[in-house]
Amino acid sequence: MAALTGEEPASPAQLCRASVSSLPVERAALLMTSERGGLELAAATDRLAATIADAELTTGEGPSPQALAQRAPVLVGDLAVVPPTRWPAFAGALGPLLVGGIFSVPLQLGAIHLGVLELHRARVGALVEPDLGAALTVAEAVATVLLLTGGAQDPDTLGEVWPEDAGSSQVVHQATGMVVAQLDVSADEAYVRLRAHAFAHDVTLAEVARAVVERTLRFDEPFTTTTNGSTR
Repeated sequence: MAALTGEEPASPAQLCRASVSSLPVERAALLMTSERGGLELAAATDRLAATIADAELTTGEGPSPQALAQRAPVLVGDLAVVPPTRWPAFAGALGPLLVGGIFSVPLQLGAIHLGVLELHRARVGALVEPDLGAALTVAEAVATVLLLTGGAQDPDTLGEVWPEDAGSSQVVHQATGMVVAQLDVSADEAYVRLRAHAFAHDVTLAEVARAVVERTLRFDEPFTTTTNGSTR
């Protein structure tokens, strides 16, 4: 992975692109562990990868949340045949986008858990050797780079995926803090409420966070304008 060996620290977006160039996959997303123990989107190679990752963040279900929870790769060769009972909310959020394969590999070095590298492939089929071994090696390299660089985000890279930085975890952090102040609850509860609102109104977590930051959505008023124009 030439992109990981330069003198300049690699950004999350560069790590995603380097992973795609090194493996037989078409897209990738990098989801980092948050202070709350969940995942946050750091970067993705394109809008589809970002959309799928955001569905996982919004519902708390899918290959990457499971990979983080069980500390082991979750390899899905064909999303279309996954039983709907396995990740019902995730499947419902994505619908026809559930095609091809997704391979989520934890980013961990010893006892340190940094997140998940999510790899997408348009064609169906299991990820087998030698490609599986290569994916594990790439994930270890990504984890090493993140550990050495502190996992810092490049604020310009998320704009390549979501215009106006809509998917930035910084926006989610800011929105969480605003909900904490509005409701006088813990950060964990504020984050859960953001996710629940996103799921209930069929919008993304990023959209809800942006609405809170832009003050078009509040959680301390009986009726507020939502991101899709209805009322809460």
